[in-house]
Amino acid sequence: MCRRIGNGCAVPLAPSGLNVAVSGSSISLTWNPPTLVCRQPTSYVIEVGSAPGLSDLSSFLTRSVATAFSAAGVPDGTYYIRVRAAIDATIGAASNEVIARVNALPPNVSGMWLGNYTIDQCTNIDIPLVRPLNLCAGGAGYSVVGPHRYRLELSQDGSVVRGLFRFVDPLIGCPCGGDYGGMNIVGTITEDGALELSGDGGLNGTGVAITATFHLRVMTVGAFSGPFTGTLEPFGEVPRSNFSGGIISATRQ
Repeated sequence: MCRRIGNGCAVPLAPSGLNVAVSGSSISLTWNPPTLVCRQPTSYVIEVGSAPGLSDLSSFLTRSVATAFSAAGVPDGTYYIRVRAAIDATIGAASNEVIARVNALPPNVSGMWLGNYTIDQCTNIDIPLVRPLNLCAGGAGYSVVGPHRYRLELSQDGSVVRGLFRFVDPLIGCPCGGDYGGMNIVGTITEDGALELSGDGGLNGTGVAITATFHLRVMTVGAFSGPFTGTLEPFGEVPRSNFSGGIISATRQ
């Protein structure tokens, strides 16, 4: 729904599904209109900022009900973009934010990072006629769910990133004397500034192998965040549990 003020429907909900495509110095945006509206938007506002949440570079009405917009000849740089629906002179909430990088150097993520991650979903995979392994319980009373610390060592060559993800806290019960294993990771920084990484490794002292895929967003020079998914494979067997979570903090050392 949209909120009514006065005698009419005045405040539309936020557009959704904002996407951006960059080709050379051209930017193309598409989005979905607000749903459950009591009046259709009469126009859209596009906001462009130099950092997340800002609109310091541009904010303008498209003067169209079209849910697409393109601009050519955009100067080199990194742009943070949102869309709002407008009903006459009243402007609604912002859509999701996208990042457009026009001929910009990829962000520098090399170095040592410390932070917290969380695994908020873990599902055991029961295989018929095979002894169940409750890896999601964590063993020794230790749960994989909840925030835990990590150390990330990255090197970068252009948009190619390699490194090592180390577990500062045990993912599952492990008498490892503080060395809980880790993953060798490799990936790229995409055109829109996302850090796409995948890796595999072992949890020391447990016989459990781990694989994971990270989809991180570099938010500022000194921070990133984003979700990851993975599997646990004990003793070189088939996957026995799936998990998902997110990097919730990252501080460059």
